[in-house]
Amino acid sequence: MEKDCVITITHKIHFVRDKLSEKKFKDFVDKVKKQLETVWGGEFKYGCCKVKFQFEYSDKAGDDIDDKIIHDGDGVDSQSGLGPKKTTGNWYPEGKQHDKRTPAHEVGHEMGMTDKYVCKNAAGATIPCYVTDANGKRVVNPDFAKTAPTDGYPEDGLAFKPDADAVPKDKDIAEIVDALGIKCPESCCKKKKTAYYIGIGIGVAIAIVVAYSLLSNQVPDSEIETKGVLENFLFALPMKILSVFS
Repeated sequence: MEKDCVITITHKIHFVRDKLSEKKFKDFVDKVKKQLETVWGGEFKYGCCKVKFQFEYSDKAGDDIDDKIIHDGDGVDSQSGLGPKKTTGNWYPEGKQHDKRTPAHEVGHEMGMTDKYVCKNAAGATIPCYVTDANGKRVVNPDFAKTAPTDGYPEDGLAFKPDADAVPKDKDIAEIVDALGIKCPESCCKKKKTAYYIGIGIGVAIAIVVAYSLLSNQVPDSEIETKGVLENFLFALPMKILSVFS
């Protein structure tokens, strides 16, 4: 939803407990909520608009609510589907991934953010990041050596490697907003441009007042006509500048 050049995106999540204890479940959910507020709770940019995210948590499933199944034990997180359509995620709090910002990364997928990395083997060739083992379990590819960002994506971006300091980038925000079909009105850019030029005009006016104060002291009082011309020129200049850009 867009209002006053601010796009507010509300994302709904339903946490599901699978076998792990109530305490582990609650502790993990609290940790995730705090992380989402830290990572997605700021103010982002989309064209001339600002973007804000807010999260709602439901005790029940719904067509417009994404499910997050919290499993006991160690495992590799997975995500079924890509937002803004309904998705289902499988999370393993005991997994090493949750030492960092993996939950915030996965919720980004729920909202429409794509991964922006590829997996490489020791020789530098691109390989699948995950494979299925003999027991049908999804595991990290045994040939995996490192990840590399795609298309010049920043290494501190949340869609590359969700390290402790990873944050969403402009490209991620654009993906999410575009997937929802939300547009930033052209009027927002006009308002921003007007405010910019008004700021310039004020700066010029201040500089002119200072210049006038200095120059007028250099013109003798006997040269009243010269002073009048100087005054008219200096004080009319800011208005001329503003009229050009308004």
